[in-house]
Amino acid sequence: MECPEFPDAPESANPSPPPEQDSVPPPIDCRQAGYWAIWGSSAIDVYAAGTCGQLMHFNGADWQRIELDDSIHLFALWGSAHNDIFAAGERVRQRKTSTGDWMERRHGVILHYNGNAWFTVFEDTADGSAVFGIWGSAPGDVYAIGEQTAMQYNGNYWLRTDSLEKRAIWGSGPECLLAVGRDRAIVPQGEPWGAISKFDGTRWQVLLEDHSTREFRGIWGATPSDVFVVGADGVIGRFADEHWLKMASPMTESLNAVWGSANDTVFAVGEDGALARFDGTRWHRQSSGTTANLVGIWAAQGTMSTSSAVGKPTIRPRE
Repeated sequence: MECPEFPDAPESANPSPPPEQDSVPPPIDCRQAGYWAIWGSSAIDVYAAGTCGQLMHFNGADWQRIELDDSIHLFALWGSAHNDIFAAGERVRQRKTSTGDWMERRHGVILHYNGNAWFTVFEDTADGSAVFGIWGSAPGDVYAIGEQTAMQYNGNYWLRTDSLEKRAIWGSGPECLLAVGRDRAIVPQGEPWGAISKFDGTRWQVLLEDHSTREFRGIWGATPSDVFVVGADGVIGRFADEHWLKMASPMTESLNAVWGSANDTVFAVGEDGALARFDGTRWHRQSSGTTANLVGIWAAQGTMSTSSAVGKPTIRPRE
């Protein structure tokens, strides 16, 4: 089966010194902290990661907190096994300006779990370089994308491969990677539109631009030639046998993530607790039991796990 091919495009001057301020930066506001990603190696080994250093592990019975610095915000998880897991996001550092104010600087960061402990394996020096998606074909072949960044891990170190603005990534191998997000018009006030980029093992290229969609946010494939994409305003798209088509969607809420176990068992989650299931023929709206914004989904052995932008991750029987 081939990786999707490129389809035709669808339609003041020097202020006086401020009063002396405390040399300790203000605390990071974690009142709205939540979990942005969820992944597991089995039904009794599930991780949920989020903002303000929140990282939880589910052992089959209950969730246990893993202590991280609250300056770390995690948006993506991927692993090849229970002892080879990557978590990606950003680290927020605060520094004092010449006027005495505190200013946040945000740098992309990637953590790794080796079965014993979590530790930082990459931290960007560029400001505004958050990592939003991570996926690998093998322990020594891992890819990350995010805010103006695309990187590859070769088993020894991380290499920057391009500058993309993408939200999620999925692949079937090192020569077939797809990343979804948005592009923006050249003029600053131009509205962004949904875009999908493809990595062929050498370079990233734009695969598709959809000017009728504000943003694509999630991607998952059953096979290299059958890939599902979700995004803003309930949009659902599909690459099937190298053809791109918009699917009939029962949702109007923006969809943030999509995951499945086969091409007739696919789930999508989104804002206000939105949950939809594809049965191989059509998408159906389902109840998630919450009104929280759902941003991650993963399932195994009859259970379904979701992560929400506010609140705790949940595990429930899969319908």
